[in-house]
Amino acid sequence: MSHPRREVGVILLAAGAATRFGAAKLAMPFGRTTLLRRAALAALEVSECVIVVTGAHCETIEPLVADLPVRLAYNPDWVLGMSQSIAHGLVRLCAVAPQVSCALIVLADQVHVGADELRQLLDAHKAAPEMIVAAEYCGEAGAPCLFPRPYFDKLMQLQGARGARTILRRHAHSVRALSMPQAAVDIDTPADYADALAAAGF
Repeated sequence: MSHPRREVGVILLAAGAATRFGAAKLAMPFGRTTLLRRAALAALEVSECVIVVTGAHCETIEPLVADLPVRLAYNPDWVLGMSQSIAHGLVRLCAVAPQVSCALIVLADQVHVGADELRQLLDAHKAAPEMIVAAEYCGEAGAPCLFPRPYFDKLMQLQGARGARTILRRHAHSVRALSMPQAAVDIDTPADYADALAAAGF
């Protein structure tokens, strides 16, 4: 049997323009690393195939993970929204790792989501391989979320800015939601970043 890390792929979304932040937020320091590198390292703990989807700030952020065993996937259509970046990353994932049985979709700016949280999703997947597994916070299921292979075609057809939530809502009866309040914290503004640094003790 294949090693479990070979069977799970990660699509790490890092393509947005960060307009509310006013700069390439994923290049910002976070402790001894950066926001993007922190997320990439967490993903690599659970998967041998991590696809980092870049876009607006590719020239700034790609060098931050160039030495890691991740695969960079520049999405020229990043402006079309998160859904298109998910589809772009999944096409690349299936091309380089056709053996994967599921895909984890991870947002690079969820600073309190690390390898432990991703393992929680994977553990739930092992218990019910046919189910979608998603973090639940603020009364709704969202990222990070895990999709078994039968949902890959639906992910590739996504459009718009809502990302995978469209599928999570449409197939709510097939979603196993895990309480993960820490996933509610992401970095959209400089104030969010300052709060996250303070919370982490940096």
